Amino acid sequence: MKLKHIANFLRIINLHKKEKEIKKTFEFQPIIDNTYQNYEEFKKFCLDTGILKIKNDNFNLTRLGENILENTQGNYLDTKQEELLIEKCFLSGNLSKIVIPLLAEFHEENSQLWFPKNEIVDICLNPEILPFLYEVKLLQKKDTKIFINGKFTDKIQKLSIGFPKGKISQKDIDDSLKIMKKIGNFAEQVVLEYERERLFKKNHVREAENVEQISQDFANAGYDIRSFNGKSEELNHDRFIEVKGSTNSEFSIHWSRNETEVAKKYPDNYWIYFIPKIDLIKQTFDTPILIPNPIKNILENNDYNITVESLHITKN
Repeated sequence: MKLKHIANFLRIINLHKKEKEIKKTFEFQPIIDNTYQNYEEFKKFCLDTGILKIKNDNFNLTRLGENILENTQGNYLDTKQEELLIEKCFLSGNLSKIVIPLLAEFHEENSQLWFPKNEIVDICLNPEILPFLYEVKLLQKKDTKIFINGKFTDKIQKLSIGFPKGKISQKDIDDSLKIMKKIGNFAEQVVLEYERERLFKKNHVREAENVEQISQDFANAGYDIRSFNGKSEELNHDRFIEVKGSTNSEFSIHWSRNETEVAKKYPDNYWIYFIPKIDLIKQTFDTPILIPNPIKNILENNDYNITVESLHITKN
């Protein structure tokens, strides 16, 4: 979904009113800027932000929706409309519950608010909102930093008063875990297809057809996917893959004690597949990073930093 096409979506609503006709018209439009416009995503965004209201299958624009559509030329939003989205959708309303805590984490320096670019995903309660904030230019990338649009610095500082850095509610944690689960499931599907394709290319058809994702049924197996190193006449799995995924490009994973124990037990058969830069909205990712024998190649390798983040304590 691209916010710049919202004006086009609102124009269709204004023209047809009935959901059936709106959906039909919207979905049969030509692709704009190589972007497939997902009707349900636009509908959800407009309802969540109060741009649109529905009554008895009739769609109507709210005052905010009318303001966004006002004086629109072509398919795109202009600067005035982008700033309206920032003010009314991201800095107030439902989405502000995600955006304000994020912006409260930014550092102040020389009257500018900034945050390290490679760490922003880690502090965002819902990383799927970040492309929208870049698109309306509330956030702007420059070298290794992300800056808040200077027009909104004063307002954001006032709105974020009382938001201690790093404060996270239980609901925030629950939401974050849901997103992490989506990222993990997506990464496993990527690896499943990757392995099948790898084996097909080697003409190991039977092996490709028997690659299995076991994480859903055997959560304590110590790995997610079982595959084959190559030809296996008896179809005995001999490649055990623990899948890790991230929306960031930096290699950073959490490796459980159970997983490391299995890796120690099968050092020559255990792999970690790391899927970087996952974008759940666009359904894209960067080239997978494959690491065989991670006990040797990670734990015993000085190229990696290892941090123990918790203690397991029992009473004697």
